[in-house]
Parts: sequence; C-alpha cells; structure tokens
Amino acid sequence: MASRKRKYASIEEIEEAHQSPDEEESAGDSKRRKNRLRNALYRFRQRSARVDGNERVGGNVQVRGSNEPPRFLIEQLLSSAVAPPAETAPVRVREARHDPAADHMVQQAIAGLEELQRQRRERQAEQARRRRAAMSASQQERARARDRDRARARRANLTSSQRGRARRTETERQRARRAQQSERDHDRADQEERRSSQRQEEHDRGRERDRVWHERQLEEETQEEQEAWQERNRLRYERQLEEETPEQREAAKSAIAFVTKRVEP
Repeated sequence: MASRKRKYASIEEIEEAHQSPDEEESAGDSKRRKNRLRNALYRFRQRSARVDGNERVGGNVQVRGSNEPPRFLIEQLLSSAVAPPAETAPVRVREARHDPAADHMVQQAIAGLEELQRQRRERQAEQARRRRAAMSASQQERARARDRDRARARRANLTSSQRGRARRTETERQRARRAQQSERDHDRADQEERRSSQRQEEHDRGRERDRVWHERQLEEETQEEQEAWQERNRLRYERQLEEETPEQREAAKSAIAFVTKRVEP
C-alpha cells in the first residue's frame, strides 16, 4: 500500500522535520535528506499557490477551471429568490468562405461580355508569347501554323455577328499594333538623333582640344623647331610626289581643276 505524503503547515515545520540528525550521516543519506527537503518545500509552495489563486468556501478549496460551478455560487443561487438565468447554447459564428463565382459574377456585371473576351484574349496572347519565347525556331513555326489552322477553323464556324465582332477586334488589334510600332519607331529615331548629336559634340570637343594643343605647341616652339618641322613637311611632300604615278598626278590635277571651276563665280 502506497504511503500518503505528510502535509506540513509551514516552511519552518518542513525544515524542522528534515534537520540533520546528531549522529554522523553518510554522503548518500545527506543527499537523500536534502532531496526530501526540496520535494517537501516544492509541494508546499505549489499547494499554497493553488489555495491563494482559488476560492476557499467552507474550508474547501474550489479549484478554478473545474467542470462544475463553485459551491459558493450554488449556495447563493439556492438562497436567493431570483430565478437562475436560463442556460443558453453558445453561438457558433461560421465564417463565410470565399466564393470565386461571386467575383466572376461581379466582374461580369461591371464589364461587358466583349471586355471579358478582350481580357481573356490578352491573357492567352501573353501566355502564348511566353511559350514561344521558350521554343526553338522550328517549334515556333509549327506553333504558328497550328494557331493559323485553329483560327481558320474557328472563323469557319462563326456566325455573322461573331464575324463582325471578330473583324472589329482584329481592326482594334491592328490599330494598337500600328500605334505601338509608330511609338517604337519614334523612340528609335529620337535615340538615334541623340546618339548622333552626342557623337558630333564629342567630335567637336576633340577638334577643339587638338586646336588648342596645336596652338600651344606653336607658341612653345622655337624658331629652329618651326624650321625643322617645315623642312620635314617639305621632304615628305617631295617624297610623295616622287612616288606618285603619272596617272595619279593627272587625276589630282583634274580634281583640283574641277574644284576650282566649281568654286569660281
């Protein structure tokens, strides 16, 4: 039969009951005695916390969170003349789940049928464009041929109103494509013009730098350096004249005569 653990009234009583005996005790006995002391102190503190946190009625402790109501509430209801409140069942609130069909109906009410068809065609075109981007050249050609066959089959099964709507849609699509192409061409022309102007500005800046450098060199050159430079240019020109053939010389003279005739008033 399991022994019942003793309930102490205070911490002093626990410490007094677990004091060390007068005679010499072994290390094992001392360890077991200290463990029993710690366990008794822990149980006493736990029991004190439960009593302080609950209601004490008639010497009995009513533990909060139990299934039945506390005794003081039962006695109060029985002693009063007021009828106890009727027990009401808890109200369970069910959250409304999202219905995708509702969004579709709202969207259909806001936008017309043609708008929905246009949006669907745009989504399909975007999906087809992404698929084509991941295909090879032969796969893209086969996909285009298949799309043309399917479009031809759909057009053969259309009614007159559907054909008219398809023509209007195709006209709008072509107009949008032309507008996009025109905008791209305009942007490309602007970019090319900006690039050419930037190149011209860079060329002008380079020529200006060369001119300034040449003027500075002329200012810094001495008379002997200028004469040596002129002599080098004269020798280079004479060497070019010696290396020229008679045909090249005649072509140069005719070109000079032609330019002179054009320049004269």
